[in-house]
Amino acid sequence: MQILSWHKELMCNKEDTLIGWVSFPHIIFIETFAPVIELLGIISLWVCIVLSLLSYYSFFIYGLLMYAITGFYSWYAIAMNDHYISSLNSLKQILRLGAIGLIDPIDYRQRDAYWKMIGWWRWLRGTPIKW
Repeated sequence: MQILSWHKELMCNKEDTLIGWVSFPHIIFIETFAPVIELLGIISLWVCIVLSLLSYYSFFIYGLLMYAITGFYSWYAIAMNDHYISSLNSLKQILRLGAIGLIDPIDYRQRDAYWKMIGWWRWLRGTPIKW
């Protein structure tokens, strides 16, 4: 949020329409609302589990879909990076990055949403953020 507010002049920039009208608004939306939506989703999932409002079958299907979609995005990002930059030299490196992409939805995404919410809250309160 801090970085986005520093570069707010990019919003609706007439000189670079792709950044000003497509990329920057998309990034603002993702960085602003995604952590809130993710955290609310995690909280509501746990509330539904505790109150027995969610069947085991639904929980399994939801978890499998979330895992598959996140894993797909990670593998897709690796493939696009290798296609354009070709920074990976061996199959072992590609498989290691792919394994990390499969670990991502298990624990890291929840922590990332939490960290983003802390930054979001500090930005809203005007608390200085130290790097």
